[in-house]
Amino acid sequence: MKKEKLSLEEEKKLVEKAKDDANAFGTLYDMYIDDVYLYIFYKIGNEHDAEDLTARTFEKAMKAMQGYEWRGYTFGAWLYTIARNLILDRYKKKKLSISVEDVMTFTADVEIERVDEKAEREINAQKLMKKIAELPENQREVIYLRYVKELTIAETMEITGRSIDSVKSLAKRGLKKLRELMDN
Repeated sequence: MKKEKLSLEEEKKLVEKAKDDANAFGTLYDMYIDDVYLYIFYKIGNEHDAEDLTARTFEKAMKAMQGYEWRGYTFGAWLYTIARNLILDRYKKKKLSISVEDVMTFTADVEIERVDEKAEREINAQKLMKKIAELPENQREVIYLRYVKELTIAETMEITGRSIDSVKSLAKRGLKKLRELMDN
């Protein structure tokens, strides 16, 4: 089931309300829990650690709500930034690496459809995820945020801490490399 997205103005109001209202924060949680989990899982490739870091992301967000300032990006961009920082901290501590096999086991929920179409899409998705995993980390992250999660350039800049030129360049080089990998 596809979640309905709020306009930026509606989301801004909900975020302001969430500073003092646990139910409003719960609504934000429901809006972003799946996306944050998938982002973390994609980055680290381990279900248990992804669940842990997802919980920690929302815990940090809830504790920092009073100091949150709206910058014109979705609340999700802030959550991705928190998640990214937690992942970087985890990498520093454990030197984790992404497992292609774990990434390839992920498949999105789909509506009931013909088995052959679903199987073909899963094969193509697995092939694409495997090829994305072959990209350098900085290109892989930008490709995931821009094209898998469909975030704006501004949101991708905010999450990664990169300039607009850097995000565009990484996306362009990543897509070029991905095309080459897919053709082989």
